[in-house]
Order: sequence, then structure tokens, then C-alpha cells
Amino acid sequence: MKTNRAKAELLFERGFNQVKSEKYEVAIATFTRALMYEPDYSKALYQRGFALGSLGRHIEAIASFDRALAICPDTYWVWHNRGISQAKLGRYMEAINSFDRALEFNPDSSIVWHNLGVTWSNCGIFDKAIASFDRALQLQPNAYWAWHHRGLALRQLQHHEAALNSFARSTEFKPVNILI
Repeated sequence: MKTNRAKAELLFERGFNQVKSEKYEVAIATFTRALMYEPDYSKALYQRGFALGSLGRHIEAIASFDRALAICPDTYWVWHNRGISQAKLGRYMEAINSFDRALEFNPDSSIVWHNLGVTWSNCGIFDKAIASFDRALQLQPNAYWAWHHRGLALRQLQHHEAALNSFARSTEFKPVNILI
């Protein structure tokens, strides 16, 4: 006879595979079932939040992330994804706070620095956005998405030559097909 923990882990693995297959609705139901066996299963809460966010259900995603963080408050990926959901809802300052928390636990995550920069750009605070993109690029120099967003922020500040240089660097790492 399987224990509740074993049942929850089996359901978690099934749900995780469903997320990888982008079957988010099914994954949410599977993680919810896992949580019936182990209500404090932080990985199931986090993955459930990720699946909810992938479907644009950001308020529910944040609630799931918050439950996971109540159990494991030092998990930077949960803070990061919470920030993404908050930004998608236009809650930019809350998102910035979540990204800052993520960076407390993993200051070397280029993707968190990048998403922090995007959020600063959404707030119209382009100098902070550029500083965030610069940090992301220190950590991952070939991050074409950071070069691109850096160029957009520089363009907003009318630093046109620097913006063009950033766009050029972006296309070095991911060439763009141009239809003629």
C-alpha cells in the first residue's frame, strides 16, 4: 500500500511530464490531486503555479506560488515566476520586489536580471532597466533577448547609436531572417 507521500510524488511526476508536454489544464488537475495527499508539497504548488501562469491565470498562479513560498521561502525560481505573473497583471512594483527577492537567493541568474530589466522598462525607468540588462549580459554575454531589450531601453532614452549597437549584438547571437 502506497503512502500519501508516495501517491503525491507519483502524481507530481505525472503532472511534471504534462507540463513538459504543455498539457497545462491536465497538469493543474494532477497537481491539485497530488496536493490532496500532501497539502504542503511545495514542488507541486510551484509547478501548479507555473501551469496556471502558462494559461494566463496569473492571480491563481500567484496564490499557488505564495503557498509554495510559505513552505520554502528561499526558492528563487518561485519568486521569479511570481514576479512574472505580477508583471503580466501590471503589478510592476510587486513584480520588481519578487525579482529582487529571487536575486537575494540567486544573484547570478541572468534570466531574473533580464526580467527585472523588462519590468523596469514597463515602468518607464529605463536607466534601471539598462543596468539590469547589463548585469544579465555580464552573466550571459550571448543572451540575445537581453541585448534586444537593452536596445529598446536605450532607444527610449534616445541613445540611438548605443541602441543600434545592442540590436546588432542581439542579431550576432540570433540572426533575424529578413524577407526581401
